[in-house]
Amino acid sequence: KSGTGFPTTIYWHMLAAISYHESRFQNNLTSWAGAAGIMGLMPRTARSLGLANEDRMNPDLSIGAAIELLDRLNKIFAKADNATERQKLILAAYNAGNGHVNDAQNLARKYGANPYIWEGNVKKYLELKSYPEFYNDPVCKSGYFRSGETIKYVDAVLNTTERFKRISKK
Repeated sequence: KSGTGFPTTIYWHMLAAISYHESRFQNNLTSWAGAAGIMGLMPRTARSLGLANEDRMNPDLSIGAAIELLDRLNKIFAKADNATERQKLILAAYNAGNGHVNDAQNLARKYGANPYIWEGNVKKYLELKSYPEFYNDPVCKSGYFRSGETIKYVDAVLNTTERFKRISKK
């Protein structure tokens, strides 16, 4: 079992799926938003993980940092005791930053939804963070958020993880 709460047999499939969606396995790309390297790390995230900006292009360092980030996110979302739901929260936070996911959880809590379930709960409030009455709510600390990319990302990474698992069984 890995440190992120994912069984080891599944964990590498998800890491590969994240890499695929972040960079199509290319270590020398930078996205329009500034995410770079094989694991698509943002500059501030990389610094928080001890990587220099240029180190994001080193596949070994980038993958190691991504594993550390996933471990951190697993601890942040540890109260989600359903492993599948925790994976969704972790993936959303990997893409959007945990602050926006925490805001959506806080909104879910405030409005009587489950802050540990993605579909119809946290996902719904992440979507609502593009409206001033939600992103200006005192329970939100990270402000405005356009959620479309993150919601697609969670689904895409999970689908690719399943595809990689099926392929590796052949």
